[in-house]
Amino acid sequence: VNYDITDMTGSVEESMMISNCLEDGLPDDIVLTDSDATVALMIDIEEIVTKDFSILLSEVNIEGDEGYSYELSNTSDSKRSFSVTISGAESVIDDLDSGDISLSLNLSGFDEGEYDVPVDIEPMDDLIVEDDVYLHVLVTYDEVIDSEAVNTVFDKRFINWRT
Repeated sequence: VNYDITDMTGSVEESMMISNCLEDGLPDDIVLTDSDATVALMIDIEEIVTKDFSILLSEVNIEGDEGYSYELSNTSDSKRSFSVTISGAESVIDDLDSGDISLSLNLSGFDEGEYDVPVDIEPMDDLIVEDDVYLHVLVTYDEVIDSEAVNTVFDKRFINWRT
């Protein structure tokens, strides 16, 4: 059913005759027993609004490889935060705060170096992230020392020194 909501605001309630809703008619094996039957149409119409959220770099979940460390910075400046613009229905946006937005970086497979990486931003359902956001990432390899292997080497050297 096509229903024109142009110039409508707020809540709209209207009764429509079922026979008027059946533009293509009914299948051959179905019969409408009451041609005057109506259906209730209820629509809530809200304005789409946008809101900017300031997100701390520490709020970004980092997925990476063991043995690597990751240092994040904003690509546009040296602040410890960045901005995300989200749009949606006014009633939802008004109640939204930065804690409702899931932010992550998947850095698995990145070698040592510096990268500008897009942030995976997942707001609540029915909301739209307006712009791609990139963070600057410094990836370094931190040599992982196996403490058991170090102790074994130390014990062998100590034993050889004593004998």
